[in-house]
Amino acid sequence: MTANSEEQPELLSPDPPVCRTALVSPDSPRQAYYIVSVIQIRDGYVIRKESGGNQAKPQIESYWRPGLKLALEKYNLLLGAKLRKQKGRTYKVALEKKNEKQKSSGKN
Repeated sequence: MTANSEEQPELLSPDPPVCRTALVSPDSPRQAYYIVSVIQIRDGYVIRKESGGNQAKPQIESYWRPGLKLALEKYNLLLGAKLRKQKGRTYKVALEKKNEKQKSSGKN
């Protein structure tokens, strides 16, 4: 780590994300997906990007921002890059299944 780089804090938050969007590529043979979340931690916010598909190891990247405004800017930048694509693999917002949504909110 260089002297002028910021050290990223550990991701220790068990709380649900501030916001989360899952994208899927319906025409992808391996069911490609792309998930972006903003998670609040003690020292700021972590933007977590996960991408992958069936039979593939997911790629996960995390970005730290000190405030919510900066975190949401990065979140929107990551999503916009996938949703505005005119060529190559295209993505659409995935709708959560009702039972998965209830599990995440603690309802049975």
